Amino acid sequence: MKPPLRYYVFLALFTVGATLLASELLVRAYRRMAPSPKVRIYRENPHGTGSYRLKPGLDITTRAAGRRVRIRTNSLGMAWREARVEKPAHVRRIAFAGDSFTFGLWADSVEKSFAGVFDATVAPSGVEVLNFGVPGYGMGDVKLQMEEEILRFAPDDVILVFYTGNDFADTYLGIRKYDVVDGRVKLNDAI
Repeated sequence: MKPPLRYYVFLALFTVGATLLASELLVRAYRRMAPSPKVRIYRENPHGTGSYRLKPGLDITTRAAGRRVRIRTNSLGMAWREARVEKPAHVRRIAFAGDSFTFGLWADSVEKSFAGVFDATVAPSGVEVLNFGVPGYGMGDVKLQMEEEILRFAPDDVILVFYTGNDFADTYLGIRKYDVVDGRVKLNDAI
């Protein structure tokens, strides 16, 4: 005798739920075991509304995966070349927003990040690219950053980058998931 349809529906829902739960537990275990970055690149959000930002004016060389990596931020705290808030006339402005992939974490240079490669492709046609990526950001962080910082640059387009790995947890844990301690982020155990 063939089982009823509700049996298969229950089995499918149980399998999906168990997979999501196991993924969440693995991400949480990884976060607890992963060492904090040794570089001090973060600061409290100057607006005091949660989340955190990159420190402005950084120029740090560190090692990752056996190679030298340079992390630079401009005077506005973006991992990008200097930019002005005022949008130049007759220029199309595209803003990238997101997490460490957007930031270009562990790329040899900002020019080799995907935002940098995109910039090199479109700059000859009069397009200005801005990179607002910050490692550890979830969607709540990006929304807050969009409201407080990105929109004042008057971008024509915003490209939102979302990584399906750790960004679910970064979003789920909210904008107060990390405390900034001595330029590093530390998971807020209360969250």
